[in-house]
Amino acid sequence: MVNTVATINEQDDVRSYTVPSAVSNAITKLVKIERSVGTTSSTYQYRELRDGFDYELVDYSDTMNLQIQYIPVASTVLRLTGRAVAADMVNDSDTTDEPPEVILAGARHFLAIQAGDKDRAAIWAQRYEAAKHDYVKRRPPTPLRRPHFRVW
Repeated sequence: MVNTVATINEQDDVRSYTVPSAVSNAITKLVKIERSVGTTSSTYQYRELRDGFDYELVDYSDTMNLQIQYIPVASTVLRLTGRAVAADMVNDSDTTDEPPEVILAGARHFLAIQAGDKDRAAIWAQRYEAAKHDYVKRRPPTPLRRPHFRVW
């Protein structure tokens, strides 16, 4: 999911800003930096800055710094946009009565297919089918409450 991760207010005569850790970490990848057109009281129309021309990101001993290459204006805002896993996908509240063996084997089978590893995909497909088979045996049958129609 791509969204605004942080904002920084420009300051007069300051050309180097520390990038918030929410933007530069192992989970979030910085996608773009935008600068507001207008003042902080405006409705924030943004213009995308160009890496290497308008700004440069410099890593000082695991601390990311943003060095702007233009004259800053105190009434503008920098918007940092990053890409990360969507929180609503991570914190999905769906439940299942499937045992972990079925979920794990199915997930590993899917990942092996995605990686193009046919040997591992075959192994995990076999384990997935075995886990599904065991799961069906342990589950009691549940009646379906559907009306039945017979045509004579």
